[in-house]
Amino acid sequence: MSTLRFGLLQEALGRKAVPVSSENRPADDFGKYVFNREKMQRYLSKYTYTTLTDLIDKSLPLSGYSAWDPSSPAFIKEISVHIDFITEKTADMIEARKKAITYHDTIVPLTEDIRYHIDKLELIVDDGMWTLPTYRELLFVR
Repeated sequence: MSTLRFGLLQEALGRKAVPVSSENRPADDFGKYVFNREKMQRYLSKYTYTTLTDLIDKSLPLSGYSAWDPSSPAFIKEISVHIDFITEKTADMIEARKKAITYHDTIVPLTEDIRYHIDKLELIVDDGMWTLPTYRELLFVR
């Protein structure tokens, strides 16, 4: 995903700016053609759209307003979904960490002991009878 985003950014930065002539301010054209009321109503929540259009129509300052209505069920559900996901993945991480600690504390020392004895057997047992590759063979035989 980041590679795609980076590629698109490189492509966009490589393009030449196209001169645009307009009698209006750029902000007016943006509001008229890019993010007009129809698009705002389509992409924003009802609470956000209503609040924003009231602010625009009444020329009120934006301070003190939130983009989400904290009492709306959609807002609560959105937060709930994210919290549930975080809780589940955190529990998975804790369980995986417990397993890793157990493995480290019990299995790793046992494998070190087993390896010691296997190394000794490799030296004692004839190569013809030793069916497993030795460390020497693994490292040096191509």
